[in-house]
Amino acid sequence: SGLGRRTALDLAALGATVHLVVRDAGRGGRVVTEVDAAVGREGAARVWFCDVSDLDSGRAFCAAFLASGLPLRALVHNAGALPQTRTTSTQGHEMTMALHVLGPVLMTELLLPALSADAGRVVFVTSGGMYTQALPVDDPDFEGGEYTGAVAYARSKRGQVELLPVLAPRWAARGVSVHATHPGW
Repeated sequence: SGLGRRTALDLAALGATVHLVVRDAGRGGRVVTEVDAAVGREGAARVWFCDVSDLDSGRAFCAAFLASGLPLRALVHNAGALPQTRTTSTQGHEMTMALHVLGPVLMTELLLPALSADAGRVVFVTSGGMYTQALPVDDPDFEGGEYTGAVAYARSKRGQVELLPVLAPRWAARGVSVHATHPGW
């Protein structure tokens, strides 16, 4: 929905085959139908199931994608959530940190063999909300203090941006560039 849907439509209009990595296959299927119709090309989009916040689900998706042999030129990490109460991932991490940081970094690491084959690009869709929070290095899982969904969201988005100087040279060594974008308010 929202930015992900628009990104899929725009990339397909440029000729890309878009792989939608979704938790809800029904919603993803509707976007596939919309993308195919918008560009007049069947197969312009495809759905893959993955709960990005669940590291095991991320591993399973990456293994399936790599086994498919399909080319991969870019990853756009756009999955998002803003829970009102503290929620944890399957592995016990605070949900926004798992969904916005841990899952995307793991998935990128696992997909590097496909990305590096074609000078791949990685884009983190971040948020201006990150400007309201410092990186919580002492408590990334928000275990202390009063939990606020908006604060957790902003912290996780700050985490994405703060990791860029670490991830950029690591992934550049494999021929992959990494970027972050704040799409506006």
